[in-house]
Amino acid sequence: MNKAIYRLGMGLAVLSVCSLPISATIRYSLEDMEKASSRGGFGVVQSNGLTFLKGSIGKDFPMGPLSVGADLNLYYATAGDGTYPSDLQLITLRSIEYNHNNTAGIKYGRLSDVTYGYGLLMDSYDSGMGGDTTEFTLKKGGFKGYATLMGARADALGTFGSLYAGRLSGDLLDINLGGTPLKWGVTAVSDRDGVNETVNGTQITREESTGYSADLALPFAGDFLTYYVEYAHLNNHGNGLSTGFKGDFFDIVKYRMEYQTLESGFVPGYFNTAYEASSFDFATNAPTTAINGFIGNISLALPSTPFKGGIQIESYSDRSLLSAAVGWSNVGNTTGVINYIQPFQSASTPILDSTVLYQTGDMFDYIVNIKRVYYTSNMFTESYSVGFRFNPNKILPGIF
Repeated sequence: MNKAIYRLGMGLAVLSVCSLPISATIRYSLEDMEKASSRGGFGVVQSNGLTFLKGSIGKDFPMGPLSVGADLNLYYATAGDGTYPSDLQLITLRSIEYNHNNTAGIKYGRLSDVTYGYGLLMDSYDSGMGGDTTEFTLKKGGFKGYATLMGARADALGTFGSLYAGRLSGDLLDINLGGTPLKWGVTAVSDRDGVNETVNGTQITREESTGYSADLALPFAGDFLTYYVEYAHLNNHGNGLSTGFKGDFFDIVKYRMEYQTLESGFVPGYFNTAYEASSFDFATNAPTTAINGFIGNISLALPSTPFKGGIQIESYSDRSLLSAAVGWSNVGNTTGVINYIQPFQSASTPILDSTVLYQTGDMFDYIVNIKRVYYTSNMFTESYSVGFRFNPNKILPGIF
């Protein structure tokens, strides 16, 4: 433990004096780049190795603190015996969200970019990355909520894949440095049945896992600079420690620089974006000895430009990883996002997903979505949808 504390101290000292050209992983969706309240279209989707023609129409219904998003879908099988996979649903209740005066709220839908604490245990978890289709289905969704009371906050989530997480956080009111209260948090995550599904003939598996973490943070000058330290434990797979700093400059530049020391078997950010989409075997993918490393990330979104992007570099004793994302709006009649993620198990098994919308200016636009998950350096599973989208407001003005 003394060696671990020494490494953490040295890492924090290095981070404090270095300005490294490293930056942050952000995963974008098309909804981040456009704010359409209604949508519809026709196209082609793939599910369970079969191809279907699809027609759909959907809308978001804001009602004060309540918002509901729903889609009506019709599918036609181009081949096969006419049996429809359960992934393809006639009516999709895409989201339900309620927020009460920013003190409590609950959401149903795809749970994406969920980080509890500072990411050593749960880092940008996404419930919707799995499956062999780009369609949103019930098993890709879940519930999450929060409530604040007497200066403390409670967060919780549960997915239809039986992954559950909870967090308590608040301020240590009797301890402050320079007038800034010290912040604390504790997190627990449990996946009761792991991941076990077949995607285009490839088996995706993860064992049942449970972990917990605790963190302390000291913000300086609001969100501009926050120092933090976090401890995490994965049952039967060891412990991890991290320390670093992160900041946010007016939602224009966000950054994080961190030093980690990990015991044999411990995987940082194990519950992450790739969790539902890729297999993980602790015997072959986790560190076999104690390791240490740095993480650096940065994201940039200039208000005067149509682009936003982020990049993350991870450098450990036994591996180096790179992840990145970019999004754009109304550039050459296109709006789109591209995400590239190298998960902790291997740089040769990345996940690539992209959505591009071509806006014609007329009633119909064209849209393409592709998700590719590598399980070796040259073998992968792929799901896609292609088609055209119409704006219901131009067909039925005043109704949508």
